[in-house]
Amino acid sequence: SHEEYVLGIGNDLARDWDTLINAWEVTFPKLKIITSKRLSTTKKNIEIIKGNWRENLLTDKQIRKLYGSACFTIIPLKETIQPSGQSACLQAMACKKTVIMSDIIGKWDSSMLIHKKNIYLVKPTSISSLNEAIKDLIKNKRLNKIIAKNGKVMVDNFYHKEIMAQNLISIFERAL
Repeated sequence: SHEEYVLGIGNDLARDWDTLINAWEVTFPKLKIITSKRLSTTKKNIEIIKGNWRENLLTDKQIRKLYGSACFTIIPLKETIQPSGQSACLQAMACKKTVIMSDIIGKWDSSMLIHKKNIYLVKPTSISSLNEAIKDLIKNKRLNKIIAKNGKVMVDNFYHKEIMAQNLISIFERAL
């Protein structure tokens, strides 16, 4: 019996867990939030899991399994010019999961991240925008599959470690 759930994950200061919790309805599947932040909710279909990469509270294998079994992943962000949510987003996409993410000014790659093609973008701090996106992906399984597939293709083609390493090398070479 495999449990249906949606995954929220991350520890950085820009994570907007309040908006996500407020957008979550009782009719939705379970929401698992993995964070080191102290969160609480009375909603029965929200589970808060203590996770901190530095303390290794969850192994990489456990985290990969959580991504892999989720219906989709949500990265709610407060408006910021700082890039935020990149690691979690790429990890989810690498596990072939659709990502709902706040469309912040500091989005780490505006040219690559295309709404409803390889990511689902929502208005930052908007409970209604996030709620609509969640409903859309729960209802529209086909859209969820397409976005997940395109996200995986994007990661495989542009963000795998060899390309990232090559990009770093060229940045260092330019700096020297």
